[in-house]
Amino acid sequence: MQSDLVVCDFLTPAPSMPPEMMAQSVLFAHNVEALIWERLAANASNKIKSIYLGSQHQRMLKWEGELSARFGRVITVSEADSVLARQSYGLTNVAGHVPTGVDAGSFAPLRQAEVKPGHFCFLGSMDWLANIDAVQWFLREVWCDLYARHPDWHFKVIGRKPPQSLLAEFDGKHGIQFTGTVEDVRPHLSGCAAAVVPLRIGGGTRLKILELMAAGIPVIASTIGAEGLQLQDTVHYRQTDNAAEFAAALGDIHANPDEARAMAQRSHDDVVAANTWDHVADVFLDLALNASLQGQGYGNVATRPPVSAMN
Repeated sequence: MQSDLVVCDFLTPAPSMPPEMMAQSVLFAHNVEALIWERLAANASNKIKSIYLGSQHQRMLKWEGELSARFGRVITVSEADSVLARQSYGLTNVAGHVPTGVDAGSFAPLRQAEVKPGHFCFLGSMDWLANIDAVQWFLREVWCDLYARHPDWHFKVIGRKPPQSLLAEFDGKHGIQFTGTVEDVRPHLSGCAAAVVPLRIGGGTRLKILELMAAGIPVIASTIGAEGLQLQDTVHYRQTDNAAEFAAALGDIHANPDEARAMAQRSHDDVVAANTWDHVADVFLDLALNASLQGQGYGNVATRPPVSAMN
């Protein structure tokens, strides 16, 4: 099929693209990848890991900048990522950013579900390093102490392929359940009193937060967890960056369910509505096609899928 434009989705498949194609293509950068390695190094559990991950960060800085510069255009998922790509790599081909899209309608029925007090969750693929690190830290540093004081509370980790090390340490203990791969996350989200997003590493924006907000579930997230989204602390979510703050936020939501529901409603009204798929698609097409290098306007778009989705 003759295509007007090729979109390289994620940086991962970029080295496989013919050089002559890249200059006429768009790179859709879901993350600033070097930032992930930088944060991995900063949160490493020992010096040897930190040195190794730091070396990977330096390698990614080199290759991400070089590969990104070969594309005709780069589109990011947040304004902060666009600024970082321009400043860190000196890129002049950054077209702008698109908001993260959410299928709000599919999660809307969950907003009517009866809340189960003391039932909390994490939503995210459990074969991604950032999520593994977040869940492990949260369960060890926050949840186990909370459960000792609230043995009727429950915590569900909803996401595919959790590592055996986490399952062996936590699954079926301290009120914790790992779902593994599920056909539909919505039944597992139904009734959750709150969700946590305790990310310490990662980049881009968090689709999981938009899905939770579309479902009417109050969100407690770290600064990195809520990165890239236009959220206000206590208005749309609870911002927490250490174990004591996470524990306090969970306790507050449990003790004040009406306030939690009001916060969830504000997040739905102010945030979710601006991130529907229709709106996101229009923004992306405007950046990628209407302002494309060849000025071809709308046409057939061939998308090159990523080797692996990282968020």
